Amino acid sequence: MLQQQPVAEKMLALKLEYLIWLDGSTVRTEGAGSMACSFNGCFGFGTWGHDANYEATIWDFTDQAEVGQVNTSASGQSYMPAVIIPIPIIAPVQGAACDGIGDQLLEFLSSEY
Repeated sequence: MLQQQPVAEKMLALKLEYLIWLDGSTVRTEGAGSMACSFNGCFGFGTWGHDANYEATIWDFTDQAEVGQVNTSASGQSYMPAVIIPIPIIAPVQGAACDGIGDQLLEFLSSEY
C-alpha cells in the first residue's frame, strides 16, 4: 500500500503511525420454536443463536511491518416470545465482540511504547 505514491504521501501528511485492519463476521446459528400470526396478533416462541468472530491486524508504518494481531469471539442466544405482539430480545454479541477487541487493542498499543 505504501508503494502507491498518493497513499504514502497522505499517510505521511497525516503522520499516521498505525493502521488497524478489522475483519470478521457475526452469523446466525441454530434456531428453534415456532410462531403463528393472524389479524388478531401473534402467538409462539422462537430462539436462535449468534456467533461473532473478529480479528484485528496492526501495522506499524514507522517500521513498515505487521506488529501484531488480536482476535475475539462472542456468542449469545436471542429469544422472541409472542403473545399478541412479538417481542425480540436480541443477544448483543456484536457489541460484546467490539468491546473485547477494543480492550485488546488498547492493551496492545499501550504496552508497545
